[in-house]
Amino acid sequence: MYNPYAGNILIDRLRPLLSRDEAMAALTYLPAVHENIAEVPPHIRLHILQNVRSMHIPHPSELRLFETVELNMRSNLASLDPRNPSARRFINKEKGGSRPIPPAMSAIVEALSGVGKTAAAKHILGTLEQLIIHDDFPDVAWPVPQLVWISCTVPGSGKLVDLARALMRETDRVCQTSIFDDDLAKPRPDAEEMLNRWICEANSLYLGQLHLDEIQNLFTLPTLEARRRKKDDARRISSLSLKDDLCLRGLLTLMNSQISVLFTGTPDVTPAFNTRFSTGQRISEGGHHRFKPIEKVSDPYYQQLLGELMKHQYVADPLNKKDAHELPQLLLDLTGGVLRIIFALWIGAHRVAFLRQNTDSLRLGDFERASVLYQQAIHSPIEAVRSRDPKRMGEFSDMLPSDDANWAANWG
Repeated sequence: MYNPYAGNILIDRLRPLLSRDEAMAALTYLPAVHENIAEVPPHIRLHILQNVRSMHIPHPSELRLFETVELNMRSNLASLDPRNPSARRFINKEKGGSRPIPPAMSAIVEALSGVGKTAAAKHILGTLEQLIIHDDFPDVAWPVPQLVWISCTVPGSGKLVDLARALMRETDRVCQTSIFDDDLAKPRPDAEEMLNRWICEANSLYLGQLHLDEIQNLFTLPTLEARRRKKDDARRISSLSLKDDLCLRGLLTLMNSQISVLFTGTPDVTPAFNTRFSTGQRISEGGHHRFKPIEKVSDPYYQQLLGELMKHQYVADPLNKKDAHELPQLLLDLTGGVLRIIFALWIGAHRVAFLRQNTDSLRLGDFERASVLYQQAIHSPIEAVRSRDPKRMGEFSDMLPSDDANWAANWG
């Protein structure tokens, strides 16, 4: 098979390039189905049911993201090929060192909370070994570590100094080092200096892909009153504001330093970045992905997901034929098609079923009862998601990008 990266030691140790079918197989995880479940006491079954939450079937949107990450990360590592003397000088911070043009590309994934954007990113990165030790590296007489990828959640403070600290801690954790101990011990660190320090170390570790999750933590959300005051203008400017002005400069520094970044966050942050054309370009140059809730019973992905869930009916008498036929639509109605809520409701329905006396069965009404008992607090946002009405979704700050009133009708 032809390998466009042959001979680059940074890529040769990675798993082979995968076709879409191979990627589907690599990303799929189906928890074991327990047989003879009726012999297990119900209170034990509930704990077995928790395994359902780990089920992962990649959506076509995730497979597209897989391709994006592969392209961005491997092209990034190609520019660091240690066979290139200039690239080696760049890594070693020597005079005359540079990386080939074009620079590394970054990408962004936006989706409602619970739809699966973070899980998708982490499953994709998880198909790759995170840390590789090269015992035989060009022109180096000692083992060389390669940090293939790193994933970090943007701190809730939204401050650049806290982001730099988080990156340092995670890098030391993955590499099992204490490189940043002195930096982390500084009582009054300079945020930009700390970020630049981390970037230098990340480059020396040949970092292939940085994943920054919960990117919306960089912004202050507008109040509901402020959102209601905004005019229904499709070109209106985002009302989000940065908590720390240094952070935007820091993100640009990250991308300008030739590090490929994958951003994941809620839909409201993309227009905030796009208020500056240069920032919007850099953040989404390598790909802009939108994940959406499940909308139709006929969706092949939903059919596959339900087929697997139906194997995890941990009762002696599973749903009867009529209830099983009506369940797909009911689940969409009760959850808005949000994956996290679907899994939670599946477990909740079993909790309701186990409370019944003198029977060991699962019924359609158990899902409705579980929705009332365990998910009442999220009924309003679920109804807003189902409506796909920009005004109703706008009641919830993280549902709708403020500059795209048509997003709800065209997400995906």
